[in-house]
Amino acid sequence: MLVLSALVVILLLFSTGTHQYCVINNLSDGTSFLVYQRNRQQSKKYFEVTIAPPFLECCHPNGKLCPKDQPPNELIMLGINFFWDGFDAPTVTQDIRCDAGGMIRIHGNREKHWAECTDTDGKSTLTNLD
Repeated sequence: MLVLSALVVILLLFSTGTHQYCVINNLSDGTSFLVYQRNRQQSKKYFEVTIAPPFLECCHPNGKLCPKDQPPNELIMLGINFFWDGFDAPTVTQDIRCDAGGMIRIHGNREKHWAECTDTDGKSTLTNLD
């Protein structure tokens, strides 16, 4: 029954034409980070969450923290603030090209870290965050 319920939720999320993306913390050193989506026209932030490894958070347009009008295949601009050794480090802001509907994984450790975006067609793009 639980498996059937999970399958129904997954089908609803991906078959209704919604444009969500998920961010996964795959940092190998246990570091958490704050991530948020910035709006190009305003200073407003969307989807502002802290993610500890190995967890993920998803931005869904029906969620209260995510943009309602994000078109598919749009450039998603993310701000990432790493908590190296438990302290705030300067925010790294990168343009990460990922289809709305894609998956963004943050890999590495304090010395070398990068974002991997896998779009809805399964194509991956790497962005250096050092």
